[in-house]
Amino acid sequence: MIEWHIYRTIMRSISFIKKSTIKRIRTLVLLLAVPQGSLHICEAQSTVFLDTFSNAPGTAIIGQTPNIGLGTLQGNSGGSLTITANHTLNTIGAARQVYGAFTSALGPGQQLTLYFNVLDFGNNFPNSGGYAGVSLYTNYLSFSNNATGTEEAFIGEPDNGNQWGLDGTTTGRLGTGGNTNTPAAVTFTYAYNTGAWSFTNTGGVSLSGTGVAGQAFNALQIHNGDGGDIELSNISVVISPYSPPGGTWTTLAHSPPVGINNCLLLSDGTVLGLNSGGQCARLTPDIHGSYINGTWKQLPSMIFDRLFYASQVLTNGTVFVAGGEYGAGHEHGETFDPLRNAWTWIYPDPIPSVGFSDCESKMLPNGNVLVPPVSEFGGTLIYNVASNIWQTASAAQNQDEACWVKLANDNILTIDSFGQNSEHYIPSQNQWVSDNNVPVPLYDSSGELGPAFLLPNGKAFFTGATTNTAIYTPGGTPTGAGSWVTGPPMVFGSLNLGAVDAPAAMMADGNILCALAPSHFGSPTYFYEYNYVTNNFTLVTAPGGGGSYNSQTYPLSMLDLPDGTVLFVGGGKIRNPFLSTLPTVRLWRSASRPSTALPKTRMGLIN
Repeated sequence: MIEWHIYRTIMRSISFIKKSTIKRIRTLVLLLAVPQGSLHICEAQSTVFLDTFSNAPGTAIIGQTPNIGLGTLQGNSGGSLTITANHTLNTIGAARQVYGAFTSALGPGQQLTLYFNVLDFGNNFPNSGGYAGVSLYTNYLSFSNNATGTEEAFIGEPDNGNQWGLDGTTTGRLGTGGNTNTPAAVTFTYAYNTGAWSFTNTGGVSLSGTGVAGQAFNALQIHNGDGGDIELSNISVVISPYSPPGGTWTTLAHSPPVGINNCLLLSDGTVLGLNSGGQCARLTPDIHGSYINGTWKQLPSMIFDRLFYASQVLTNGTVFVAGGEYGAGHEHGETFDPLRNAWTWIYPDPIPSVGFSDCESKMLPNGNVLVPPVSEFGGTLIYNVASNIWQTASAAQNQDEACWVKLANDNILTIDSFGQNSEHYIPSQNQWVSDNNVPVPLYDSSGELGPAFLLPNGKAFFTGATTNTAIYTPGGTPTGAGSWVTGPPMVFGSLNLGAVDAPAAMMADGNILCALAPSHFGSPTYFYEYNYVTNNFTLVTAPGGGGSYNSQTYPLSMLDLPDGTVLFVGGGKIRNPFLSTLPTVRLWRSASRPSTALPKTRMGLIN
């Protein structure tokens, strides 16, 4: 059983994403993401190649037996190629190549992980003019019989490259996000069934993507050419059973009685679903707490229909909504009492013809709600819950399409509309304070932005509608400015993605499930988990299986649930503006084991 204070923490941490342009009317798919016990199944893993170069310094490497591997090392040294005094292998010289065969080949249901430590890329790195690195081969038999198979993946300094990269049939030719030559620990993974791969090193390079599936790697090659050199140690290859990273999607047993655009988690653990026609339905988990087997019941409709708006679940359990980019609710707020099943207009409106539109909102420490109506170009209002009235608050810069993050000290951080200026609101002073500039543009050319979150380490993570991300560290005092750094780019091989009015959800382990798509309002949508510890993205399966979901990002939404799952609302093309086609419903469970209490969980919703 989840206690009230846990739900209150969840309620207070809801954040919203908005969209500005609706291209098509869509139906939806509701899914639950279901976490697994671990990211990859590790049972029965096998090391199929290992060489620590423990031979005596000066030993010629060709003809030596690796610690683990099939046969001896073969190749062409282009002269002498020997173990160094530090027990490394250094390819200095022309056309050095060493092949090592695995004890078994990669096969169906398995993944391969390649590890090695790089000490140097030569004196000219990162502009050696050549190439040097480690390649993975299929169909290798013997160098001496000229049966070296096919090079499928290369990890190192590409030909005439100026930084780390990969090329080959499996990965394609790629640049990277970092330059490093000494030292760097390298990890490369490849899944046989899907072709999904990832490449990271301790120098800050992080790449992932999906290449050709079914590559039965059975050998590696350490090699250089055209003036490139590499010195490495402790090279190993591990084959293990594979399960797709990120968890699983599970269809809910029952569909809601009306179409749903977005959902809110109520204080009793039930889910309130709402659509653009103002219709509402409640999902109640079964007696075992299962949302998958829960049941839906239609509730009274809102007073005003609305689509893309501000919403909060208040500390007294009622629901607050204001505005709507579309619909009669554009200028009005209202509340819903779950005990009475009744909606009430917050009357009178705060300003004649006020345009709340698709504005943001955040709950203040006293339980009131801060709202920046789009029509006010930075002017903000406070909804006083106890008095059921609107009050004027301190003005910010323009907040149209902005995304707010409540920090650990209750300050509210924003990036001002369409630029790189940031500021934060101090609730105790009812004051907005200028902050430092964001180092990269996050708003795209149409003024769209992505979701943002408070991380478990106290920093804030913002995704852009561009390919950029940024990370904010708060200042030492409430009035003090924080600092920004550039986060990992949302560039994955040939895919240049962004979070254009996209949803996202932070899970119990702090990872963020993100929906990303090509700009501007492109499709399909890809799903990635952002890991704030490793500061990189990992591709995960899309709703319904497969590598992508056939939709733009703006009609989608996500909601964190108390059992650690994420409720996903997806879109599909229909003519009915109220989304009356009944959806398929699923949940997403993260690869990490869920927690019964979500620690400061943040969620992103289309708003």
